[in-house]
Amino acid sequence: MLKGNISDNFTEAVAIVDSKMKTVAQAIINCGGIIGHIKSIITSENEKCMISITDMEIGSQKRFMDEKTARFEMVVIVFCIGEDKLCEIIHSVED
Repeated sequence: MLKGNISDNFTEAVAIVDSKMKTVAQAIINCGGIIGHIKSIITSENEKCMISITDMEIGSQKRFMDEKTARFEMVVIVFCIGEDKLCEIIHSVED
């Protein structure tokens, strides 16, 4: 799991997380891994968005909701890739 704060506004934060999730997904595929589920949640004081990837051909799916919290979390469930390599991929998208 990857957690953190994003200093950009909510709309930009959603775009950043979406892009980074796609980067992680493509890197997993490039290493021969199989994506089970990659899910993130981005929240600000009054907004919340959940992003989900289960297949790169479909791409990411977004669902916006109202919420009064602030956080970012990403969870990755994959198969056929080692834990060390997965950690390397996930942490490569951190700024």
